[in-house]
Amino acid sequence: MEEDDGCGCLIGCLIIWLLVGLALCLNDLTLFQGIGWLMLVSPFVGFAYIGIIAIPKKAFEKAEKGSEKDIDVLINSVVDNSFGSCYRAKLLTKLKSSQAINLFCQRWIKERQEKLTKILLQAGYVATQPDDLRVLTALKVNKIQACLDQNPKLIRWLLAAFEDQDMEISSRAKQYAICLSNQSAIDELFSLFVKKNNQIAYQCIEQAKYQSTNINYKALFHFLRDEWDAYDELDFDQAILQKLYQSVSSELRKTIAEKARKRGWTEWLRVAKKSRKKMTPKEWEITISILKNNRELAKMWQLVKESPIWVAQKLLVVLSQGSYQPSSASDAFYQPLLLLANRCPTIKIAEVNPENKSQLLF
Repeated sequence: MEEDDGCGCLIGCLIIWLLVGLALCLNDLTLFQGIGWLMLVSPFVGFAYIGIIAIPKKAFEKAEKGSEKDIDVLINSVVDNSFGSCYRAKLLTKLKSSQAINLFCQRWIKERQEKLTKILLQAGYVATQPDDLRVLTALKVNKIQACLDQNPKLIRWLLAAFEDQDMEISSRAKQYAICLSNQSAIDELFSLFVKKNNQIAYQCIEQAKYQSTNINYKALFHFLRDEWDAYDELDFDQAILQKLYQSVSSELRKTIAEKARKRGWTEWLRVAKKSRKKMTPKEWEITISILKNNRELAKMWQLVKESPIWVAQKLLVVLSQGSYQPSSASDAFYQPLLLLANRCPTIKIAEVNPENKSQLLF
């Protein structure tokens, strides 16, 4: 009620002010006419100041304190090109607090509006969080190197930006990914491939010929690149590859197994030894192929005792085609098993469940 009374009083005073101004304008004296015109114009000047400068400035102050509502008011005015939008756009280039900058960047990434992009570029804003927004804004304003230096783990979001809808961001991300100077960021690339099977990371590593400072990753990539002398020197007892093989993704395990098959690498048995319970049918096929091609019949017989029955059968069938005879007298059941393996229906390895750990022959 008191507010209504105050508003009514203000309107009344304004009407009186305008009437006095109008009366002075009609006076014959030039001095009074000038004063009258000033009285008529001044309220409108005041309203214009309040609308163009005072209100936006107040919203700006609140936005600096993290008010999402007020920064949206400023942004909406600029996007809609409303009265006073130029001044509001200028205010938006002067944000200082990380809260306000993050709010602006969140709105920019949501809309990718041209006017907001101009403000972003002019001010050089880089969001501090979340990480994906930080990388996208840094790429847009060309400040990504500083971000990667501060936090090498942001490399994962740099790779994700390869598919961004903004061609400038996408192109810049691809360019930086193969021109890294920060070794920590390079090592993070290796980690993304080894732990997450990130194929984009692998492509960047290979295209740029990056080298890791991590001895485990270094040995793995010597192996994957067929740099056998370098690999053998670094991992002479296959301990590194054996350890990695237990923890990497199934896709990378397949790649390692296939490399071993192509090389005819019998040391593969040592690498896969601790991972046999997790081996897939494809990995068992490769194992059998390596042993068969290298005529490692003694190792095949030993593996019969350690493998699932559906693998043991195939090993025994291969052994029956050779001339191998166990040297130990305790292996008297060798011949009966060969006979049994050939008489039983063949189990197709690709159709069995590798998770069934109970199907052991011994």
